[in-house]
Amino acid sequence: MKILMITDELPEDILNFNIDLIINARYLSDRGHSVFLLSHHGKKISDDKFTHLPLGSDIGGSKESIGSFVVRNITFLPDALKKIKKIKPDLILCVGAGQLLSTFLSGVFFSKLFGIPVVSEWRGSDLLLKNSSWRRTAKKMILKNSATNIVRSEDMRKKAVDLEPRSDMVISPSKGIDTDKFEPKSTHAGPSDKVKVLYVGRLHELKGLDYLIEAFSEVKNKYDKVELLIIGSGDFKGDLERSVHDEGLDEDVKFIGEVEHLELINYYQNSDIFVLPSLSEGLSNVIMEAMACGLPVIATDVGGNRELVKHEKGGLVVDAKDVSILQSSLEKLLNDAELREKMGRFNRIYIQKFNQDSVLSKKAELLEKVVESR
Repeated sequence: MKILMITDELPEDILNFNIDLIINARYLSDRGHSVFLLSHHGKKISDDKFTHLPLGSDIGGSKESIGSFVVRNITFLPDALKKIKKIKPDLILCVGAGQLLSTFLSGVFFSKLFGIPVVSEWRGSDLLLKNSSWRRTAKKMILKNSATNIVRSEDMRKKAVDLEPRSDMVISPSKGIDTDKFEPKSTHAGPSDKVKVLYVGRLHELKGLDYLIEAFSEVKNKYDKVELLIIGSGDFKGDLERSVHDEGLDEDVKFIGEVEHLELINYYQNSDIFVLPSLSEGLSNVIMEAMACGLPVIATDVGGNRELVKHEKGGLVVDAKDVSILQSSLEKLLNDAELREKMGRFNRIYIQKFNQDSVLSKKAELLEKVVESR
């Protein structure tokens, strides 16, 4: 069958943040489907498994600005209409709606116009944040008019059902985890080495990195042999760098920047503790990657984090924004190398339930059933 994937995310962070889009597209292609990936104006991905069609135009500047949003969507819609008429897809799969829900709204519009079933795959913030009256109404309409809705965690499912009880709902991670590639290294820090604390993700206010830096500053007053590695990019980087400088941590906190997805494995394998201090999450890919590489995880009690991190077994689940408990959790793991290793071993076994082949196969079967039941 012909599957039309629509996203508001590409071409931003193609190598990392949206690698799940590419992996899903390739997997569907390997199952014999023709896959077309539609995104807004930007760099084109050349791939022999699927066809990427960046459409419309942009005025440049911030993607979140009103001007950029209006231009991207006004120019995207007519181009997308032409492509849909030509491709004649059997299914529309919308992945990631963005803060203004534009992708899902356009997917429902195309579904109604052409009589094509639409599946909406919610990434996290598109469902969980900014419930103004119009967004609440829009989300209810999208949930109800999608043939099915894919959400990443039980927490997201509950929130979606609260919004629209009549919606069809399936829980599925975005792509699962390739446990053959993401695997532990045989040893971590020795007695004379620095203990490495790792964060991977966007440098965004919602990721809670300012609280992590504050907690790490207190930890650093007690422990000399510890450093914090921050991997990722985003508009919040300047604020974070100023905080690090003000705390006198320039030598202890390293901003690595963007790293290609498979290169992340080396950072996981050579770190000792993974921390995700987010204020909101769906189901975190980076937590799964860290677990597969045998790291203990400290994560905030938001979204699907508790569904991944088993408190006191695979890591520690802490309250969001609570600097003192984040500090004490870091100190607990810093003080006990044996506990870190024990939690890491637990995580490596537990994460097998999110094996990538199984996750992608079940998702593909779901999409195929949607088309078969038309």
